[in-house]
Amino acid sequence: MQSEMKDHMADVKAGRVTVEILARQRLDRLAQKNPPVNAVIECHPDELILQAQSLDRQLAAGKSFVLAGIVVTVKDNLDVKGMKSTAGLLKLKDNLAGSDSDVVAKLRQAGALILGKTNMAPAAMDVQ
Repeated sequence: MQSEMKDHMADVKAGRVTVEILARQRLDRLAQKNPPVNAVIECHPDELILQAQSLDRQLAAGKSFVLAGIVVTVKDNLDVKGMKSTAGLLKLKDNLAGSDSDVVAKLRQAGALILGKTNMAPAAMDVQ
């Protein structure tokens, strides 16, 4: 996975692929792999593509980003603007994030795209 991410960043930097294409590939993979496991519990495909297109325009204008081309997921205990943040707790099922958490904001500033939010143990309290 780490090597694949490095390859994607290099391909974007060299102009061999657009961020939009990488985002669409991740959405396709999510559609194939996620249904039986429900690992990703929230994803906004249209918003992801709009963000990818915006990033592509910024790159074409000469702006650079450390994580351009990286599409990531975050656990459900991190706020992503416009997505629910439940921390795996039923009582928070309607808790809509009004802004990005600091971690998510820093990822975005570096050029990463947030594919979605991933399932987690309630309140991150699973002991195995």
